[in-house]
Amino acid sequence: MAAPSSAQAEQIVAAARSGAAHEVLRLLDIVDPDTTSQDGWTPLLAASAEGQVEVVQLLLNAGADSSRLKDGRSAMQLAFQAGHQGVFRLLFKTAFQVLDSTLRPGYRERLPTSPKEAAQEDPDAAVESLKQVTRRLAEAGRLEARGVPFVSRVPLVPREVEERAREEAVRGAMRQIACISAPTRRGFRV
Repeated sequence: MAAPSSAQAEQIVAAARSGAAHEVLRLLDIVDPDTTSQDGWTPLLAASAEGQVEVVQLLLNAGADSSRLKDGRSAMQLAFQAGHQGVFRLLFKTAFQVLDSTLRPGYRERLPTSPKEAAQEDPDAAVESLKQVTRRLAEAGRLEARGVPFVSRVPLVPREVEERAREEAVRGAMRQIACISAPTRRGFRV
């Protein structure tokens, strides 16, 4: 794909911001989903900041990078700070699918396909998904440690201590995601 013109970059960012899904889809045929406007917005960041769930889904399906930042904030942080629960949940779920797929290459669970479906996601289920992923990461670490010579191996931590540390890590991650003032958390359970 050729580098987009400045006008095309501005066009797709504006379409994403306004929720013009058909226009975004049309532009994705000629513009990279991670193109950046002159003021530093990607289509995913703009759509997330404005709560455009359908456009966010289109962009994620097109391979948009959800780790890109605008003024030090990710798409997930922008959605959370603006109170866009559907977008936040979709990005949160996508982040854990990426983590999970690193543990099981080739695996990809179906993402919600509609704003209504995304809005029905349970934030408690997202926390449970985080716990499952961290358990898998810990197990993968234990499996790798079996191949390390004993002299260089770190002593195994009792499972209850490991579980407590994992719970604290989950809480810490959730606090970092939610590092905003209480008045801007419209509609979120913390």
